[in-house]
Amino acid sequence: MAEAWEQWHGEIIGGEYRLRQYLGGSDHSAVFLAERGGEPQPVALKFVPAIPATAEAQIARWELGKKLNHTDLVRILGAGRCQLGNSPFLYVVTERADENLSQILPQRALTARETSDMLRPVLDALGYLHKNGFAHGHIAPSNIMAIGEQIKLSSDTASATGQPVDPSLASPDLPEGERAGVSKTADVWSLGATLVEVLTQRRTAWEETAHGEPLFREKLPEPFREIAKRCLHRDPSRRPTVDEIQTLLDPAAATTRSVVATPPRESGSRRGILIVALAALVLLAILGWSKLSSRNPQSAETPPTSQTITQQVPQKQTPRALPEPQPETAPENPPQKAKPATQPPAEKVADASHGAVAHEVLPNVPQSARNTISGKVRVSVKVEVDDTGNVTDVSFESPGPSKYFARLASEAAHQWKFTPPHVNGRDVASEWLLRFAFGRENTTVSPTQTKP
Repeated sequence: MAEAWEQWHGEIIGGEYRLRQYLGGSDHSAVFLAERGGEPQPVALKFVPAIPATAEAQIARWELGKKLNHTDLVRILGAGRCQLGNSPFLYVVTERADENLSQILPQRALTARETSDMLRPVLDALGYLHKNGFAHGHIAPSNIMAIGEQIKLSSDTASATGQPVDPSLASPDLPEGERAGVSKTADVWSLGATLVEVLTQRRTAWEETAHGEPLFREKLPEPFREIAKRCLHRDPSRRPTVDEIQTLLDPAAATTRSVVATPPRESGSRRGILIVALAALVLLAILGWSKLSSRNPQSAETPPTSQTITQQVPQKQTPRALPEPQPETAPENPPQKAKPATQPPAEKVADASHGAVAHEVLPNVPQSARNTISGKVRVSVKVEVDDTGNVTDVSFESPGPSKYFARLASEAAHQWKFTPPHVNGRDVASEWLLRFAFGRENTTVSPTQTKP
C-alpha cells in the first residue's frame, strides 16, 4: 500500500504543490507532506477517489470550508482535481498537523486534566461551526490535532447542516443513522463517544438503558460522566448544545461567555496566548511522556569531516501551570531563521577531496515541546546531495523515540546546502549524516560526510 503511493514522491499537484513525503493512508486515499514554492512551511495534502456522483459536491464543501475562520479549526488552504496515473482523484490541502489524538490513545487514556484542556478548544471550534450553520460531520480522536502550539479540530469534513452524510464518514453507532443528514445533534453524540474513548481507550464502553441513556461499564470522572451521559442519549432532542456542554465543563465561566459566535482570537491577545500555550503544553506533554523516555545511543567519536552546530534557547524556562504572558512585540518563540554555516569559506574548500556545509538550518522547537524532554532526544538523518550541493532526498538512519522531533529534524534537513566534494577535478554528489540532539536548553547537530 505504502509503496504504491510513494511512487508519486516529487509529483507536482495542481501546478503548485510538490509531494515530499507519504504520511499514511489506505488503498484508496493517502496523505502527503507537500510544499509550495516560496513558502517555508510544509502543508498536508490528502487524496480521495473522485466519485463522479459526489465529486462536485465534495469540492464545493471544501471551497466553502476555506472561508471558515477560527483559531481552533485546521485551515483549508486549497482543493481541486488531479490525475495520478490512470486514476482520477480529488485533493484537499490543509495545515500540517504534528500529531493527532488517535496516535496517543493506543498507549494510554488521558487524565481528567488533560481531557479538560483538550475539550475546551474542541468545543470552541464546534460552537463556531454550529452558530454559523455548519456541522463537523466526523468528530473522532483522529480529527483532534496538535499544530505547533495549538490543539485544533479538523475542518475538511464540515458541511452545511442538513446535507447528506458522506458514507465514508458515517458513524455506524449513531442511533438515528444517516436519515437526519449532517446535524449538530449528531456532532454532539460523536463528541460524547470521543469523550468516552479518550478516558477509557474504548469507543463503545457503555450500554443503553430502556430510557435511552448510556450505562457506562467503567467509572468516569465528573463532569465528564454527566457530559457523556447527556451527549449519548438516544433521543437527539435530549442532547445538549455546545453552550450547555461548556457550562457543564466550566460553570464559573458560564456567566461571562458571549452568546454570539466566537470570533477568531487576535494573535496578540494575552488571553488567547495563555489558552493556546496551555493546550499545547498538555498535548505535547502527552506525546512526550509516552515517547521521550528512551534515548538513542550515539557514537562518542566524531569523524574529522564533522562539525557540531548548536542552537541555544534564548532563555531557560521551567514548566508551570500557566505560562507568563509575553509582550505583544516579543513573542515567546519567534521563528528561527536559517543562518549560514559558521565555518569560514576558506576552511570549507581547503580539502579539495571533501565537501562542506554551506548553509544549515536548525529546527524551530517551541519551549513547551522542550519541556517534555528528559535528557536528549537524538535523531539521525541521512541526506543525499547532488553535485551542485542541493539536498535531493532525506531519510532516517535513526528516527528516535518521537515522531514529532523526527519530523522537525527531517524538515530542517531538506533546507541544508553543501559545497560539493571534488573527485578527479570535478564536483560530485555526496551523502551526509546529520545527527540532531534535542534538549531542554538547546538543539545541536553534527554533520558528517559519509560518501564519497
